[in-house]
Amino acid sequence: MVKILANPRFIPVQELHTHHEEVIQTCLEAVSKVKALSTKQKGRVRDHLAKLYEDFKKTNEKKLQTKAPAIGIDLGTTYCCVAYFNKDSGEVEVVPNELGENTTASYVQLNADNEIVVGNTAKDLAHLNPKGTIFDIKRMCGRHFEDEEIQKLKKYWPFQV
Repeated sequence: MVKILANPRFIPVQELHTHHEEVIQTCLEAVSKVKALSTKQKGRVRDHLAKLYEDFKKTNEKKLQTKAPAIGIDLGTTYCCVAYFNKDSGEVEVVPNELGENTTASYVQLNADNEIVVGNTAKDLAHLNPKGTIFDIKRMCGRHFEDEEIQKLKKYWPFQV
């Protein structure tokens, strides 16, 4: 596995080409160490990676011309956050919620009046309506109901899965 890809991080737009060159170089070094590949096969991998990189550069240059901002959404288990890349300042800016906070609790509640309450308000009221408050939903993403982990966790959730 390539360690650069294993640890995602924010990469300034100006550094994207350098970063992808590092990734390709790491891949080429890894391929060159595989004894089962012939020189011809290694050359084909090198050519393929070079084409991928050239395609990336063309696509990225087009993206840099667009006026649309890059948006990031962190759907966390306990908190969520939304941010965007401001091309004018070259900085990532967090979009605050309606209360002016940078993060929002990952809670949703359907109250007695059938109103949907989200965020910290839902979290703060969870003890009053535990069966109507959903949280930890991210732990269920990508799993089936029968999954052993879901069956273990559902014992601890007050809401019905």
